[in-house]
Amino acid sequence: MLRRLLSRLSRRAAERLVAEGNRAEAAGRFAEACERYQQALKILPGHVPAYLSLGIALEGSGDARSAREAYLATLKGYETNRYQLTPGQRAEITRRWGDVIRRYGYGEGMG
Repeated sequence: MLRRLLSRLSRRAAERLVAEGNRAEAAGRFAEACERYQQALKILPGHVPAYLSLGIALEGSGDARSAREAYLATLKGYETNRYQLTPGQRAEITRRWGDVIRRYGYGEGMG
């Protein structure tokens, strides 16, 4: 219970810092915005909105290389969803979405 409370408080603090960064960025204060986003990432490492906002602010300040690194950090640890489907569920999904699944190659590697 305490761990859940701390997690919620950390998320709120990170989101508050991202909001402050967004306001600074909107006012053209890119260095301040970057600082807020980096503070958010110290509190909540891997927070995708903070990384994405950091990338935007870095790009706005002219630091394309660091912006690219921040954008790529949003993908770190990304995994596609893995669901355990019953044969009936799989058949129903295929019936409804089969054309899309085949067209975009989503069915490849699904076991």
